[in-house]
Amino acid sequence: MKRSELEEHLCALATPRLMEAPSDLEVALTCYGLDSVGAVELTVVLEEWSGRRIPIDLLYECPSIRALADYFEGEQTSRLKQGFTMLADASLAPSIRPQSDGWSPGPPSIVMLTGATGFVGAWALDALLRETKARIICLVRCECSTEGLQRLREARERFGLPQSDLGRVTIEVGDLKQKQIGLTNARLDQLAESVDTICHCAAEVNWVASYAALRDTNVLAVQELLALACRGKTAAFVFLSSLATCYSTDAPIEVSEDADPEDWFEGLHFGYARSKAVSETLVRKAGSRGLPVTILRPSLITGDSFSGQGNKEDFVSLLIKGCIEMRYAPDLDWLMDFCPVEHMADVIAGTVHSPSIETRVLHVLNPRKRHWREAVLWMILSGYPLQLEPYAQWLNRLNAACAKPHFALRTLQSFFAEPVPRQGGLTIPELLEESRRSLATATHTTEILRELQIAECPRLDGYLLDRYFSSFISEGFLQHPPREEWEQLARPQDILPAELFQSIAESASGHQIASVLGIRTIDHGSDHGIITEMTAWGCRRVRGLFRHRIQASNKAGQEWYGDVMIKLKPLDYEVLDVGCRVAELCDEDLGRAYSRFQSRLEFNGCDRRELSIYQLADERMGHYMPKCYGVWHDDQRGIRALALECLDGLLLMDSANRPEDWTPPAIDATIRGLSALHVIWNDRQGELRGKDWMPPDLSVDDVVEMRPLWRGLADYARPVFGEEVYAAQTRIIDGLADWWPEQQAHHRTLIHNDLNPRNLGLRDEANGLRLCVYDWELAAWGAPQRDLAEFLCFVLQPDTPASDIERWINLHRTCLETALGEKIDADDWKEGFRLSLQSFMLERLPFYAMVNRFRPQHFLLRVVRCWNQLYQHVTVSSSSLIRRTSNKSTTIRN
Repeated sequence: MKRSELEEHLCALATPRLMEAPSDLEVALTCYGLDSVGAVELTVVLEEWSGRRIPIDLLYECPSIRALADYFEGEQTSRLKQGFTMLADASLAPSIRPQSDGWSPGPPSIVMLTGATGFVGAWALDALLRETKARIICLVRCECSTEGLQRLREARERFGLPQSDLGRVTIEVGDLKQKQIGLTNARLDQLAESVDTICHCAAEVNWVASYAALRDTNVLAVQELLALACRGKTAAFVFLSSLATCYSTDAPIEVSEDADPEDWFEGLHFGYARSKAVSETLVRKAGSRGLPVTILRPSLITGDSFSGQGNKEDFVSLLIKGCIEMRYAPDLDWLMDFCPVEHMADVIAGTVHSPSIETRVLHVLNPRKRHWREAVLWMILSGYPLQLEPYAQWLNRLNAACAKPHFALRTLQSFFAEPVPRQGGLTIPELLEESRRSLATATHTTEILRELQIAECPRLDGYLLDRYFSSFISEGFLQHPPREEWEQLARPQDILPAELFQSIAESASGHQIASVLGIRTIDHGSDHGIITEMTAWGCRRVRGLFRHRIQASNKAGQEWYGDVMIKLKPLDYEVLDVGCRVAELCDEDLGRAYSRFQSRLEFNGCDRRELSIYQLADERMGHYMPKCYGVWHDDQRGIRALALECLDGLLLMDSANRPEDWTPPAIDATIRGLSALHVIWNDRQGELRGKDWMPPDLSVDDVVEMRPLWRGLADYARPVFGEEVYAAQTRIIDGLADWWPEQQAHHRTLIHNDLNPRNLGLRDEANGLRLCVYDWELAAWGAPQRDLAEFLCFVLQPDTPASDIERWINLHRTCLETALGEKIDADDWKEGFRLSLQSFMLERLPFYAMVNRFRPQHFLLRVVRCWNQLYQHVTVSSSSLIRRTSNKSTTIRN
């Protein structure tokens, strides 16, 4: 903006607060009628316009339009100057290009590593020593090689690495901040003729420092190292960057690995991201000139996933510690993407060991990210007294807490509090919310890591968080939660008896087992076990789904290997307690209503229900369920366990977010299998009546009395579900006394009561697709249409034609007709389907909205839209039926 335009704009902003427009730009605005109230208003307007925090005494220091223009022009000049510096720094010297054409890919013999005394570099050195045979030259800022080796050993000890033989390590005394990295021309020539790969892990990681402050270490040093890579024989170059380079406000919605951050420098708003983006540009340009380069963009690098030990000074550690100290956490839409350091080290070693002449860029992401609110919920359920608070209120608490000299987030205050220029007053943390930041994709990275045979990044689940917190507590970084002593979670094989595993092995193998030779947990946790996982956090007991590999031998000495899934179920009171706490965190009134009526909810008896159903299942029912190899319960120790087959290769498993995969044949096969299950328990209610593991069979008086809970759930879900659905919910709740008895009068059988693609799949067999349904803990005695209603809400699209809806409703009915050998009235059946949709909305969908607060349920909005379409369809049909019946009755009377 030109000076004249700036002054004119400032006049326009100030004039509404003055008695008259300023005619002399040198005269104080108070002379034109600016009073104290107007000064406050003008300060706010200037903040909104500039997108930055304005000092409260600005109008005292800069009383005139001319003085204000000087202030803002200086700030603008500084920003422009920084932009010009970045563009200039991103220009790679013409002399930096490979001098020889003889480079050939292959494992390096000599690797030069920077940053080996830092957190990531120490782990990278460990991986290089383990995974390669190369000699490692470590560039270390020190006085001599003896001191350098001592610093390496101290770093290994500090970051939880065991001491190992450093015989292949040579110390190169140097300094990245100095010209030629502190080395003489003669020494650079020697290195240039011997080094095969340069692995640059060193950086100054600082979330509040400016680009200028980080420039020497993070940018100019890269120029020097690229020059070294091209000085003699060509050396491959592996550069550790950051995913922060992708989070520019000028970047596209999706950022793939081949995207160049040079296109969006201006939209990067903190110095560290800018320094990495400029460095990446230099590396890319060297790659375009023929240098073999690899750029690694990791997400937030956290501690070792096995021991939990990490860098207590990193952003994640300080954020967690600071929130716990404050007892408040910011309510932000963040998706936490953690990359455990040992995985990052394996990626570094893998790309060093297998260089490529083609420029490679890898996005090293966690395949199982967690929402920030979910991480906060984990801390709350683990015993830490935390509350989520709107960001503006949390900032006020943060600023007050920063007055304490040892407060964990004191050094990061400006990162959280300073508004970003020209971004509407938003701070960097707000710009990093999911609704605002770009999405980094990793399609090519997945292929490259598979080719390099690098294992998948450890998933960010409750067990990984548990290891991190156990390490924090044991090292005194955090205190244990006030409610109890902290104990790290056990493994299933530590709490289940040995004879159970022998019985499981016999059932799974079909042979008599003489001894179990080994049991290994090879995977744990479940992406779809929402209730189980949250309950495990709250009760701090081993709960969930665990894949085990069992090694056993028979009496002839023949060995057998097999995988089984061990399901350790939460107890019903644990589930109800966690549900109550989640409801309280969503809304205090909702929490009170949940607590009042929790004895009537379907979670009562859920721990025993699934075990009992597997024990009751006959051959017909087992045809549509996973194979069960064993059931175990120990009331005294609170253990409920199932051993099930691993459902590898099951089609459409966990496809709740992929409705497009559900073809008509797949839907048909599911409905046919569902009908077969419903027939099995027809007219057998007496066998289940009185079982304490069955859910309460609520009377109309019960559900009417529960209206405070139903209304609380509807009110909470209203912003997600929308006004049209909320109006339908209100009518459903108001009409409970009329429709609930009608629903109970319809045909009923044992239903799954949670039938959606999170709990089912299809076996692809020679004679067609066969349904397989698991997770039976919410099974109930109810209308069979209830299962169909939920299933169709999940697998259909909101624009599904009415003819298709009719066909699938009737397919369910006709399959039951055939199996039962009796006619079912089509209109009565459809009315039962409508009532089942009402029940689904009353008792289930709003609970997803509660969970959505902490773990985004990406399917939820689409499922609600499908529910609305289905409900409108059958409601219109029901109204037409009533009119036809009424007209017919009138004709007869006449």
